[in-house]
Amino acid sequence: MKTANNTARVDLSSLDDDEIIIRSQKGDNAAFGELVNRYQRRVFALAYQMTQDSEDADDLSQEAFIRAYEAIGRFQVGMKFYTWMYRIVVNLCINFQKKRSRIVNLSPEHEARIPSKRKQNPAVIIQNEELGETIRNALEKLPDHQKTVFALRVFQDLSYKEIADTLNISIGTVMSRLNRAREALKSYLSGYMKL
Repeated sequence: MKTANNTARVDLSSLDDDEIIIRSQKGDNAAFGELVNRYQRRVFALAYQMTQDSEDADDLSQEAFIRAYEAIGRFQVGMKFYTWMYRIVVNLCINFQKKRSRIVNLSPEHEARIPSKRKQNPAVIIQNEELGETIRNALEKLPDHQKTVFALRVFQDLSYKEIADTLNISIGTVMSRLNRAREALKSYLSGYMKL
């Protein structure tokens, strides 16, 4: 199919990230839209894990893509786009949390709106809510640098190298922070697990 300027229309979804980025750097807004489509869920999920609030995560995700759009010309083709994107999101979330001086919890009212895949026994629901609250409280106690590494590894399933690239730290530092986060969480949750 030809467009008005007689150039062939390309199915952007069939192109790899580097090809899409090159098109974006040349001013192709549709190409950047394809990057948004590819990564918006992962970006939102990371922002949500760091803020525990869907509205804040949505705002931060949008801000991250705006910043990426403004900086796409400086992106080095050949590097992994999502690593670069995650670094933007992590930095935005950390700055957001510093401004608010505390992490926003997912309220029980929001949890009640999350649809259940199957009907559960009320006792099981209460127990799951208590466990969820206990885990959220334990995560809140972690320092930001440990919480970030933990979220990237556990919730985003990034490799140690990907986390190191995202945060611009060594793999050894990633492993150390992750280990400290896990040990701290075990300690915070030990009373609950004994029940």
